[in-house]
Amino acid sequence: MWTERAIGQWYFKGTDFDLTPSRKDGLSMDEERTRRAKGVKFIQDVCFDLKLPQITIATAATFLHRFYMRRSLLKFHHYDIAGTCVFEACKTEETSRKMDDVARICAKKAQKNSALEDPAEFAKWRHTINKNEPFLLGALEFDLHIEHPYRMLLKYARELKNDKNILEKDGAKKLAQSAWAIVNDSLRTPLCLRHRPNVIASAAIYIAAKLSNVRLNDDPSQGQTWWSIVNADILQVAGKYK
Repeated sequence: MWTERAIGQWYFKGTDFDLTPSRKDGLSMDEERTRRAKGVKFIQDVCFDLKLPQITIATAATFLHRFYMRRSLLKFHHYDIAGTCVFEACKTEETSRKMDDVARICAKKAQKNSALEDPAEFAKWRHTINKNEPFLLGALEFDLHIEHPYRMLLKYARELKNDKNILEKDGAKKLAQSAWAIVNDSLRTPLCLRHRPNVIASAAIYIAAKLSNVRLNDDPSQGQTWWSIVNADILQVAGKYK
């Protein structure tokens, strides 16, 4: 059973990022962020070629960020773990792909050669994923259930259809699409380790509204506020909590 304790163990304070295994091994914070982002970019590229849905991409990215809170980037290369995260996310989200297919695409992306047809490289990646899967599951403590902001964004889209401030016919849909893209971009950062999905969804809606010059209701006397649609706290959305 998924408990609050299990969920809560994956959220961290800003100061916790000074104490990651990679930092303790001497990697700078900037370099850790860069390698995390490269790992997620690898996930996105592999998943695109495997025609996987966004939910699988997001789950794989979250696995990667969680893994590196328990293990060092200097001991586990970000491409190796990224490929392993893709394979595990496929199983978790029931969007299964054959190991051979995942290994083949990982090899092509790692070599930056879409025409690569080298059985030895494909075999090497199969070995890499099989070898790292137990390390991944161990670091994650087999806590594989992930809740993402996307479901909250869909709820926003439904609620905002009746918002009098959004006058354009498809305004709510466009706002949600823009927020969806913002959440997608956030996957390259460890934002999922700092805030719960409802807070991320609310912040994405706020940024999307600002970019679109849409005014969202922030007056409780005028109805439901934009942050309360998914039970978010405005102080959390504003980043006032450490």
